[in-house]
Amino acid sequence: MSYYTSTLYSHPDKKLTEHLLNVADNSKNIFETLCIENNSFYADISFLIGLAHDFAKCTSFFQRHLFDNYQSEKTYHSFLSAIFGYYIIKDYVNRKCINDVYSPILGYICIIRHHGDLKNIHDKSMTSEYHNIKEIPPYIFEQINDIKSNDLVEFKDF
Repeated sequence: MSYYTSTLYSHPDKKLTEHLLNVADNSKNIFETLCIENNSFYADISFLIGLAHDFAKCTSFFQRHLFDNYQSEKTYHSFLSAIFGYYIIKDYVNRKCINDVYSPILGYICIIRHHGDLKNIHDKSMTSEYHNIKEIPPYIFEQINDIKSNDLVEFKDF
């Protein structure tokens, strides 16, 4: 029996937009309380990371996985969410006229690793992972087309 609806979910009992905004707001609030230089900037970056971290759960593939136990690599959400996060952070720093190449990369790493081990950035396995970013898995293009073909009403005012 299919439970898939036009409403998007991050978890069986939580709407995706609600989840993304909760994580983004909580993350931003943590940074706003820190006594560090440029905490407002880092709070904004943290908000964007939270907003993007599960974005690719909006594919119909992930929604079918969530409610129908559909199994496919097309249900993976970390890579596309990380790419999305990289670009929205890059756009943010460009619009603010900030010369910062590190925040988009750190956002990418946080998002792609948010379900696993963040590892030491200087670890050799992480270095090889950076080189693999150039190799886009074929299923990513199917996910992008799926997102583009869906009317994501919930994200219109996002």
